[in-house]
Formats: sequence, C-alpha cells, structure tokens
Amino acid sequence: MIPRRRASLWMERGAAVLLVLGVSGLAGPVASATARPTQSAQDCSVPVNGVQASGYQVEQLVPRNPLPASNGLAVDPQGRLVVAQAFFNSISRVDPVTRQVVNIANGSQPAADQVQTPDDLTFGPDGNLYVASVFSKSILRVSPNGGTPVTVGPGITDGNTGPNGIAFRGNRLFASDLAFVPGSKGSIWEVDPSGTKPPVQVARDLEVPEGFDFASNGLAYVPEMYAARIAKVNVDTGQVSRLGVRFDSPITALKVVPRNIDSTEPLIVLEAGTGKVWKVGRTSGSKTLLAQGEPGLDNLQITKGGAVYVSNFVRGNVRQVDARTKKLVPVLPDGPLSAPVSLNPTADGGFVAADLTSVVKIQADGGVDRVSRFALDDVQMISSGALQIGRDVYLTDWLAGGKISKLGLDTGTRSTVADGFVAPVHLRQGPQGTLLVGDQGLGSVFSVPVDGSGSPAPLLTGLGSVGGLAFDAARDVVYASGSDNGTVVSVPVSGGTPTVVATGLAGPEGIAVRRDGSLLVAEAATGCITRIDPSSGARTAVAGGFKMNIRGISLLPFVNYTADVAALDNGDIVVSNPADGSVTTLVPR
Repeated sequence: MIPRRRASLWMERGAAVLLVLGVSGLAGPVASATARPTQSAQDCSVPVNGVQASGYQVEQLVPRNPLPASNGLAVDPQGRLVVAQAFFNSISRVDPVTRQVVNIANGSQPAADQVQTPDDLTFGPDGNLYVASVFSKSILRVSPNGGTPVTVGPGITDGNTGPNGIAFRGNRLFASDLAFVPGSKGSIWEVDPSGTKPPVQVARDLEVPEGFDFASNGLAYVPEMYAARIAKVNVDTGQVSRLGVRFDSPITALKVVPRNIDSTEPLIVLEAGTGKVWKVGRTSGSKTLLAQGEPGLDNLQITKGGAVYVSNFVRGNVRQVDARTKKLVPVLPDGPLSAPVSLNPTADGGFVAADLTSVVKIQADGGVDRVSRFALDDVQMISSGALQIGRDVYLTDWLAGGKISKLGLDTGTRSTVADGFVAPVHLRQGPQGTLLVGDQGLGSVFSVPVDGSGSPAPLLTGLGSVGGLAFDAARDVVYASGSDNGTVVSVPVSGGTPTVVATGLAGPEGIAVRRDGSLLVAEAATGCITRIDPSSGARTAVAGGFKMNIRGISLLPFVNYTADVAALDNGDIVVSNPADGSVTTLVPR
C-alpha cells in the first residue's frame, strides 16, 4: 500500500467525487527543481491529412478505429444508429448504409449538464434521446441532433453505483444502476422525462443490472451481469423473479423482439464473456445461438425490420448479426484498438499496450492479441499502463482500487503487486527488480518492487498531471512529463533533486529515451513528436499530424488519456494515437 498521512483533497466533477490521498515521505516538489532555460522548438508542421515526418517513412502498424469504445446503442426513426462512447464523453450517429458518422455530443457542454461517460441510451416517444451518464450519476435528455443536454434524472445511485441501462415503457422512463463488482446490488429507477419529479427506486436487490427492455406484458427483462441470469421485474409492484435460463459468462444487454417481427417476443441477449449473441425464449428460456463474436460485447439494438446490431466496448465499432453465417459483420471499416495509451516494446519485436478497455500484445506485423478485458477478466477496469517481464504482464488499473496487477501469461493467474494509487497511468520497467509508475491523481512517480515485497517509494512529486514516463537505464535517470504544465523533469533513480529538462511544451505526454540519451516527447496538444537534448534543453520537431489529444472520463479536471512514444534500437519510432485507436511507425529513410 502507498503510505498515507491523511485525506488531503476532494475533487468533484459533476456528481463524481474522487478522494486524492496525501502521501508522506515524497521527494521535493518539482516546483523547487533546478531549471534550464527554455529553448524554442522548430515549427511542427501539421499536415491536413496524415502524418508528416521529414526523413522517415510513415507506416500504419495498427489502423484507426472509427468508433472506439462503443457501448450504448439506439436506432433513430430514420434507421440510423446512435452510438455512445463512454470513455470519450461522446455520442455519434452512424448511417449503416452510407457509413457516414456524425458526432452529436462530445462533452463540451457546461459541467452541470455535460455528457459524461454516456452508457446506454434510448429514444423517447417525444423524439428526444435519453442518456445514462454514469459518472455524473444522472439521466440526460438530448435533442436527436445534439444541442445542450438537460439533466432530467439526478442522483441515480446508492452512493457507489451509477446509471447504466435505460428504457421506456410507453411514456414512462426507467433506468438501472450498477457497480461493476460481482455480487453487488443495483436497482431499477423510474425517471420523470420532464425532469419535474425526482427519480424513484421501483425495484431493488438486482445483481449488477445491465441494459434491459420491456415486453408487451409490461415486465422488464433485466440481465444480471455477473450472475449470468435474467430477472423479470414488475416495475409497478417491485416484484422480482428469474427466468429459467443461465449463461456461462457475464451478460451485458438484452432486447425484446417486437411482436410485429415475432409474436412470441423472444429475447436477444449478449453474453459478453464468450462473445455470443443468443435468442432466448421469453417464457421457456430456450437458447438458440444467433452469432459468435469477440468477447467484450456491450449493447444491442433491433431495427423495425428485425436487423440486430451489436456494440463492443472493448473492440469498438458496431456489428450486424449475419443470420446465415452466424457471424458479426462490422458496419464501418474495422480497427482492433480503442484508445492505445501506452507502449512497451517486447523481446520479440512487438509491444505490450494498455488500450484502456483492454491490455493487448501488438505483434511486429500489427496483429493484436488481447490478454485482459474491461469488466470481464478479474474485473479489470481502466488500464492505461502495461508491460511484460518474462512471461508476466504487469498492468495498472485506476478504477479497480488504483492498483498494479501481475498476470501470468501461461497460468492466467493474477495477483496484486501494489495498490492504493489514485490514477496510476504509465508503467515502465525500472532498475533492480522494480517497476516505475506515474500517478496522475497524486502527480507523482513511484518505484515499486516487482515481487510486491515492499511499499512504493516516491521518486518525484508535484508534477500535476503525469503524462509520460521513461527510464534511461544507461544513465540511471528517470524522466516524467507534466502534461498540464508543459514540463519534462528528470531525477536520478537513486533519488535527489529533480531537474527541469524542458518547459513550455504543448501537453507533453509519452516519453522515450533514444540510444544517444536524447528524448522523444509526444506533445499531444499539437500532435507532434519532439526531440529534446536533456543536457541543453534544445529541441527539434521530428514529426506532426498524430491523433493524440484526448480528454475522457471526468473523474478529475487534470486526468487525461496519454499518447505514448517508443524509440527502438533500429531507429524506428512508434507512436500511439488514443484519439483514433491507431499505432504509427516512423522508419528512417
């Protein structure tokens, strides 16, 4: 555990409150570090289309993702899909015929009513869109073409949960609340669509209730995620019973097939842990496999014509069920990553990357294999740092207790290496059996024993938002960037007074050390890679046009997703682009 002295700061964004813990025994703050004069960089020219890098050939190692971290799904009266992207505070409209994508909400509204972590969504009889905003613990009403959201259902929570599923029964609106913890209890709430009356709990003691729907008999059919079963809820009396069907892994959503399509009104159910889409008899509980997809499914919708569309929060994009092949067909050109925010090279020429919704191994040829998934594998939540040592992968998780975990690739076993962090982000291999971790919430960098045998030791503090981290093993120096204050600082790994290497950078995030000791820094605000000489502070523009700059979940005002950069021994430069899910390689000409 990180040593704690006292709770020192409460940060509130909407209704999402996070406790930032004071830490004792930290090294001196960066504000008192020795500074070098700032030197102007060369202009980083940003092309209209694509990446520009003088002296390098630009190659796409992993293609972009058109709809990363897709979760909530609705169909508008014109048959277009409306897709929520919780980690991006974004809602987009997709025409499955023309493949046109239009963003209709992006979290830029005033904080009181902004779209924060939109999850499930549905259209109301009034034609408006109603959205479950998880971290603000509220239900929002949004016009079908965007505009300013209005909060109609505040306080959809028991204090720990947040709203998730949402559905209308006639003119009445209902929502579920949950926490992604197996065995935890959630509720069904009735919400006044006009926002005049406060929300009311109408049913309780549901185990992690996910995206639900109503049948013509007036009952709500609710998937209980980790219990892998379906509850039948009478929202008028609060009575809860269970349908006689079980699944092999967590289920995340269901929809009732309309009577005009099938008079028996069967259920279409997503089994997230196996990637299966099932048709389930609403009274018999019989199961028929409709399609097999990739694990990590999130939500689904049925069109008026009976087409079934499925979203995948881990993989991104939306897919249509092909009844003939029993496969899921991507609606948009596919990309395997959602938001790659860290890169650590592996001995086989690939990378281990944290992709927020998953931890992946990227092969040297660009192939992607997932080793851990959001809310499924040991309830891993948000991972923004990962690396491999031997046959073990180490990953950060800043929604599941602020911890660093170890995953055995051969055994599948997990253990906690260290916990008690607030927002652990980048993770690097340090010296002599240690890991280095940057914590955005604490503005600090820690050294952590790989075997979990000791407490994390602070190396740096006072950074604000830790955007990047690197270790120069040849020189025993640790570098870290403060993305909120535009600085890069260094400190000897043995400890001591930090030195400011550079100031005035535009959102510096990922850092890599080249063989000559110079640094590569990802300046997210401009989409540039900049080379910095740490001895003089001189800087040179290397490349521009990257899709880096992104702020997502509003837990804290300074928490952002961080792009990364890796410098390989052969001279290649590899850059992650969390804003579009791609990874780019720069090969020296």
